Amino acid sequence: MSVVSRGADKLDVFVTGSDGGIYTAAWEPGFTDGWHGWSRIGDLAADPESYIAAVSRGTDKLDIFVVGPDGKVQANGWEPKFPCGWKGWQNVLDASFKPGSCLGAISRSSDWLDVFAASVDSNVYTAAWNPAFTCEACGDQGPALDHLNAGPSAKRFQYAPRFAKNVAIARHVDGSARTEVFVIDSDNDLVVTRSRNGNSVADGFSAFSSLGSITSPRQIAAFIQTNAKPQVVVTSEAGKLYTRAVSKSSDSWNGWTTIDLPAGVTEALDVDAAYDSEGNNQIFVVGDDGNLYTRGRINKEPDSAWKGWEKLTASGSIRKVTALRRADGTEQAFLIDSAGGLATLWQMEAKPSSSWTAPGNFENPSKSAIIDIDAAWTEDEQTWIFAVDEKGALWVRAMVSKDSSQGWGDWQPWATNLYAPSAKSLQPQPEGIVSLTASRWQEETGGDIVPVVFATDNKGNIYYTTHDRSGGWSAWRSFYH
Repeated sequence: MSVVSRGADKLDVFVTGSDGGIYTAAWEPGFTDGWHGWSRIGDLAADPESYIAAVSRGTDKLDIFVVGPDGKVQANGWEPKFPCGWKGWQNVLDASFKPGSCLGAISRSSDWLDVFAASVDSNVYTAAWNPAFTCEACGDQGPALDHLNAGPSAKRFQYAPRFAKNVAIARHVDGSARTEVFVIDSDNDLVVTRSRNGNSVADGFSAFSSLGSITSPRQIAAFIQTNAKPQVVVTSEAGKLYTRAVSKSSDSWNGWTTIDLPAGVTEALDVDAAYDSEGNNQIFVVGDDGNLYTRGRINKEPDSAWKGWEKLTASGSIRKVTALRRADGTEQAFLIDSAGGLATLWQMEAKPSSSWTAPGNFENPSKSAIIDIDAAWTEDEQTWIFAVDEKGALWVRAMVSKDSSQGWGDWQPWATNLYAPSAKSLQPQPEGIVSLTASRWQEETGGDIVPVVFATDNKGNIYYTTHDRSGGWSAWRSFYH
């Protein structure tokens, strides 16, 4: 069902009937007998589950769009001056869409139309009309819907993730101080990415592009190689550990390869990345045996081999990990166990060969199980921990100072509103958050670092919030803009 108002106190409703017909009913105060309708609009027979996009591009002007049985978008229009009532169903160009596909229509100004639809070729298409076009159908009385200006929408949305599972952050492919964001699109089995357009945190982001397909990708981590270029590591539902890196000698990506798993481990459940005291890359993996493993590169060369795996736990109950290098050069890992409890362990010395402590309790902020956790630095190089529980509540905890021996402050609820400048009241935080990724913008600001946290929800949407000393955390914004 779709509802639109073509003027003050006027309502028009559109539905798809069980016979596939498109029906309408109307109401306005002048109708003394209540609603008028239902009446069928032409003889089009669409899928009974079809969504109808309805829009008014001006007073007493209606346009509706639906995917027809042939997969083509069909359009129809109505104005009081049309002598034949509804103008008649017309194809909107030749792009093919699944019957029942969702459509969106909007009027950006008087007598302008924009229509959006997701195509079977994984593109999002848009068609636009303006008064410069004319048509012969029913006289020159409305938009020439068979002569719309259209194209793949803007290719900006071609690889926008349909269902974002989680996010990772590193630097731009060319090694410059620009943020690059990597996302797992679990609906399309893709890893996609987008990067900052310029060197300022005020610059926008490029369109999403594809890094290629992995069968059932699950978790992702990203890190900056010693040549300042990014590398990503991805786990899959089958338990494999994949990686892809920017070439040592160019700004292009190498192909996907696999990383061997620890002895006795058949599946990698989770992965994260950090840096050791000398700046070398370090990866952490939770195996299907419920234990944490880590390995670092042999030397500083970006394509150097990996050392052997080191087993860090023996409990057999670990499910998730996040890790980072602290201000004193030691690394610390934070764990979620199978019951949603938290634990932590860290290096005893600031050197790559350091031994690790045994895991210790890190206190749960919630009575509900924790489902994800991530760590980052504050502007003062203190460690920050962010957590989300199974009810979607968010929590934050910070070290007392960047001196790790000073311990931790208490967990605090972390409530940040959704960005909605036109709303009459503050909006709550996004609902159903299931993953968190904490990091910082990679741009050189000339001052404080800019901490950033990304979140995905149970509908596959991506949000982000940033922090500054004076204003605190910004409102959550969508990362699809």
